[in-house]
Amino acid sequence: YCIKWEPLKVGDYVYPWWANGIGWILSLSSILWIPGVACYVMARGEGTLSQRFKNGIKWDLEEKYNPGSDEDKEERIELKI
Repeated sequence: YCIKWEPLKVGDYVYPWWANGIGWILSLSSILWIPGVACYVMARGEGTLSQRFKNGIKWDLEEKYNPGSDEDKEERIELKI
């Protein structure tokens, strides 16, 4: 799709170059975060390259975000049941 790209056209109307540019900027502004953060994690991480990769893809949200003690968690679980 990107190789054979043509400006957006609806019927006979061809959108101007700046409108296509805004569309590309909006699209890339969300897409480029993924490889950008991956490069940041690989560059700033600790350990060898393979350790940085493993730590970068590890799901550790629960380790970082732990609201309350284990007793609080058990109490919340009991209330849901």
